[in-house]
Amino acid sequence: QSEPSDNYLEQPQPEELSESGLFKHDPFLMELVRINFRKPVTGSQLTPFVRSALDEIAPHGLLRVLALESNSQRWFKPDAIGMFEAVAFYVQLASSHASFNDVSLNQLNGQIFQRMEMHLDGSCEIQDVQELVNRTQYLNALIKQFGVQITLLLRPIEKVSIDTFEREATLLGFKRRSSKHYEKIGELVTDKEGRRLGNRKGTIEIRWIDDSNITISLNVPLIAPEKDPLRLFMTAVNAFAAVFDAEIVGSNGKVIDGAMISLLKQELDRFYKEMRAKDVEPGSLRAHRLLD
Repeated sequence: QSEPSDNYLEQPQPEELSESGLFKHDPFLMELVRINFRKPVTGSQLTPFVRSALDEIAPHGLLRVLALESNSQRWFKPDAIGMFEAVAFYVQLASSHASFNDVSLNQLNGQIFQRMEMHLDGSCEIQDVQELVNRTQYLNALIKQFGVQITLLLRPIEKVSIDTFEREATLLGFKRRSSKHYEKIGELVTDKEGRRLGNRKGTIEIRWIDDSNITISLNVPLIAPEKDPLRLFMTAVNAFAAVFDAEIVGSNGKVIDGAMISLLKQELDRFYKEMRAKDVEPGSLRAHRLLD
């Protein structure tokens, strides 16, 4: 039998636990469904339901699972060995890569949660599925509204080979995603006490299109305004333009000048204000989970 899907959550660390002992989650993005069993169930009884949910119903990456081990009273990713008295499903309703819909949410409720109640003698409370559908639609609207990049084109005077591109991207501190795609290494996301919450995706990306065209992009919602994202972006743009001896061109085909930079600054200020009005703090872990 194969190992459980990599969508499982690892055992949480103490700082990641809520007072209930469960993994901390963002109720804005996630629905936590806990099923308590009236008597402990074996891992071999539990894991088929979990596998079916992960592999057949949930969009990839949107469902994660922990189970409460009876003897230790600690939460682990469930496996075929052990006895468990509860299971917690973390249902992230939407992200920029995938989303639940009314069919998949109803399947998750009917084929997994209700069947687990019936066959494993469990007790489950889940929010009305239609309400989850409404929340998913709202999140998808936010993704559409805030999934924004600023992309500029570098046009080198001399052709730039892929080998030269990779070398210079590395020297300028970018991380390789593929041979044609590098990103600025992301910062750590921390809470108010400075404790680590997660990794950020690189906020600036550069791509080799061909030997005469290179694009560089700013992932606008993934960086806090206080970091002065436009300055950071233009610093990276100018650094690459210098090493490649390239002109910098906007989406309208015109060379970037001071007036265009001022306009971009005004647009960014408006954009970040709109994000905060919808309770999505730019550069936050919530923004990354929704829009990364």
